[in-house]
Amino acid sequence: GIGSFNSLGSLNDNAASVLIGADVQATLYLSSTYQQRGETFFTADNNLSDNLIGANTTSSLQVVANTQVPLTPTLKLPVEGSALTVGDVTILFWENGGGAIEYQVQLTSTVTGTVVLSWQSDPLVHLESQEAGAYTWQVRGRNEAGEGPWSAARTFSIVAPLPAPLPTPIAPP
Repeated sequence: GIGSFNSLGSLNDNAASVLIGADVQATLYLSSTYQQRGETFFTADNNLSDNLIGANTTSSLQVVANTQVPLTPTLKLPVEGSALTVGDVTILFWENGGGAIEYQVQLTSTVTGTVVLSWQSDPLVHLESQEAGAYTWQVRGRNEAGEGPWSAARTFSIVAPLPAPLPTPIAPP
């Protein structure tokens, strides 16, 4: 039936497949608190081992009508106010709030303005060669029922690397 289930009994960490009933969607989670590696299914999958959630790892699930748009994704990395270095790869990572099968990222910076990335199925983005500046990002999900709300915005900055320390002069003997 429809609802949230975090007491799965013998199925806890023991599900290798999922069967989805008519007119519903199910989001499976690694954690019993409806978090971590959330993956949403609209149809049955007889082999979870090739999915993000994996086989024998589900500890909770939420079942809702397939007419419900996704819930808001939870932003994870970078944490609010992080300072990252020019030249490093920046990873934006979030978790499925429930019901999303694709995600869209909006990135706003003092350098490039606002950029909305294409829809994608993975809950992360690798950003390479970002210029120094202030950045804000947010994510929304979508499924067969439509687009969910944007997450709250999170900020981070890209800063110039610290200069290498000057060598300590050695006095002659």
